[in-house]
Amino acid sequence: MNTLVITTDTIHHKIFLSNLNLNKINLNIIFETKQIKIKFNTDHPYINKKNKYEKKFLKYFNLDKKIKKFHNVNSNECIDYIDKLKPEIIFLFGTGKITKSFFK
Repeated sequence: MNTLVITTDTIHHKIFLSNLNLNKINLNIIFETKQIKIKFNTDHPYINKKNKYEKKFLKYFNLDKKIKKFHNVNSNECIDYIDKLKPEIIFLFGTGKITKSFFK
């Protein structure tokens, strides 16, 4: 089954993707690289602890050869790439808001 996952590059997302990949499906991955800029501080000690824990204890497989990166999943470049893949199933999570143009 030709499957596409569109998400962002975080350790816990890579772990999820590694587990999907264990099922030997035809897995394609898109990482959206756009970062939202906000006007207030969102740092919290929990985030640093979570990141250290994930790096130390959670393992994932190297998925780099399956990953394509786009700044914005709504870009024409990204949508054209998805059209060429012809995925049967698309999972999308952790990205910015998708627009109507995504569904053309």
